[in-house]
Amino acid sequence: MKEPVFEQLKYQAEEQTLSDKLKTEVKTDINPDDVKVIDVASFVAVTEKEVSDGKIRYGGKTIFYLIYTENDEIRKKEYKTDFVGIFSDENIKENSRVRICARAEKTSYDSSGGVITLTAEIAVAAKIVNRKEVLAVSDCEGLVFDKKEKEIVKSSGYKTTVYPLDEEFELNYSVKEVLSQNVSAAVTAVQCGVGSIIVDGECVWTAEMLQNIEKSDIIKENKIIPFRVEIECEEAMPTMDAVASVRENSFKTDVSVDGETGRSAVGFSAVLVFEGEAFYKENALLINDAFSTTEEVETVADYYEAYKPCPPVSVTENVSGRVNIGEIAAGTRVMATGCGRTEIVSAEIADGKLNVTGIFSVPVYLRENEGKVYSVTAELPFTSVTDTVCEGKAEVCAAVTDCNVKIISVTDAEVSATIVMTVYTGRTERVRYVKNIECLGEKQRETCPISVYLSTQGEELWSLSKRLNVCPDELIATNKDLQFPLTGKERIVIYRQN
Repeated sequence: MKEPVFEQLKYQAEEQTLSDKLKTEVKTDINPDDVKVIDVASFVAVTEKEVSDGKIRYGGKTIFYLIYTENDEIRKKEYKTDFVGIFSDENIKENSRVRICARAEKTSYDSSGGVITLTAEIAVAAKIVNRKEVLAVSDCEGLVFDKKEKEIVKSSGYKTTVYPLDEEFELNYSVKEVLSQNVSAAVTAVQCGVGSIIVDGECVWTAEMLQNIEKSDIIKENKIIPFRVEIECEEAMPTMDAVASVRENSFKTDVSVDGETGRSAVGFSAVLVFEGEAFYKENALLINDAFSTTEEVETVADYYEAYKPCPPVSVTENVSGRVNIGEIAAGTRVMATGCGRTEIVSAEIADGKLNVTGIFSVPVYLRENEGKVYSVTAELPFTSVTDTVCEGKAEVCAAVTDCNVKIISVTDAEVSATIVMTVYTGRTERVRYVKNIECLGEKQRETCPISVYLSTQGEELWSLSKRLNVCPDELIATNKDLQFPLTGKERIVIYRQN
């Protein structure tokens, strides 16, 4: 037996998630003795990343919206601050495909230091995908091989595009100020075109507007803007699968008021960042087993775990329920709801069902009969069960497209919301390959020129050939009537030349 010939097999390993927690804060210029805080909200975005061996450095920004009353007037101030962080892990490689997302888990304020300090607790997640390699035996002179065709899924690699979104519309009232705003985007479908990954989805813009009247009301505005974005990808073809994600990078809202009509013109713009990946399939012949007619050999096998993401699935869930918002004064009314958030607690696939549990929360702006304005947070746990053809582990990204709150008692409110969930799944396949072949010595040769063997029920050509130490082609040539799998009644004749 000569030395084996090896080939390099490349495959995609399962996605790894690294998590980090950090805080960003900013000291305002507001004396807490002069104001009463109504609410504080924040928007978080990752704006940069740098990947090297063993490390991911990232940076981003936090925008705070402080809503308060001063001299019985509702006011707002906006503050910005930057944050940076580092992930360290031996699995991070310079050529790793890395996707980073961040969200504010909690936004709060502190007024004990003479000024109001705003704090955002941020959860950052880095999704890491590595392409790994193994050396597999592909040939070896003098051996008989059992080779099986195996479909290998390969990736085009991450492709990125930046997409500007612009929208203009009118409101039939005069806006004094935009108190708070938020943007969330959701992917609803992904497909491949010729040379591109096509991403469909929705961008949800939510803002709390302060109406320009005496005893100004807070009015919530909500716009759903559909989008279709093409990510350039040379390898993409319509027959290929693809995945894509979106994150919000920045946004801006400008309002101008017509003094004659009292109507407001709103101009909204946002920058969305898309990352997509197309997958193509290649067939490879992998050695399943081998033997030699002259030597005793042993195949040394191993396995690798190949991961294939599935196309994302969009699920729309309408949730509702009764929640406790604390005791409120009689006659208190809801002015508006703020930007709703969804925290996904768990997402599992079992028995063809996607089971998602989460918590929907939304700030509710209230006004008492005496004119006092304040906010409470309504939290609604929910469960979603959906039929799915996906398999494996599930990751869910959620965006709130609409929500409403109605007071039904002095302690309770009825909450309803529409949540669009993008479900990312993937499956891992265990692939067997031969990593080496070892010679154990010469075989004892048969001296009989003709031998007749009894068959074994269910036996296939390869196992029969290996048992009888005959090449499959020779075995078929001298036993043309054999039908596999065998019945156990056949007689097999082997001719040998001395």
